[in-house]
Amino acid sequence: SMGGVMVEWLAPIHVARVQTDAKTTNGSLANNSDAAAQMATLLNTARGSEYVISAEVDGTVQAAFAPNDPAYYNTAFVYAPQRMNAAGAWDFTLGNPNVVIAILDTGVNANHPEFAGRIVPGYDFINYDANPDDDNGHGTHVAGIATAGTNNGIGNVGICGACSLMPVKILSNTGTGLWSQVAAGITFAADNGADIINLSCLLYTSDAADE
Repeated sequence: SMGGVMVEWLAPIHVARVQTDAKTTNGSLANNSDAAAQMATLLNTARGSEYVISAEVDGTVQAAFAPNDPAYYNTAFVYAPQRMNAAGAWDFTLGNPNVVIAILDTGVNANHPEFAGRIVPGYDFINYDANPDDDNGHGTHVAGIATAGTNNGIGNVGICGACSLMPVKILSNTGTGLWSQVAAGITFAADNGADIINLSCLLYTSDAADE
């Protein structure tokens, strides 16, 4: 009565899959107002029938995203993304290179393959130059947690593996720096387009004044 064609009858659950003339793309009617209106009319007609309990659009389903980064599956190395259900978010987005995460720490190993093609210019406030290389390791570790490449088949996976990374060195190879250098790093990051500033390096401070 609706001009549809029976495609499949799922007998155990008494469900019919019916093809209608309403045009859809990947199960979505959002970008076609005429088809959406037509489908709404058909659904209302079906729901009004004494022979139909319920009717809905047969949308598409997709497998949950699972990264191919090997360390992600080794709980000796990685457990936080699983505990925070990062994979649930990755089903919707792996991040955006237009989002810049500034890591204020001991610097970043810019040659690390996990960050390839996603490092934007930063600064070294320990040596006061434009080469914020990591001579301690902590900054690269933190940068990896935040932005290690997702689904690149190597190493770990970052929470935002497609985001851009801005390395800002505010700590020396011993992991120490001055509050004035921290302030300078924050100012630099904010003035140069950072959307997010990570300061997880700051664990404690000394009361001793800089002489």
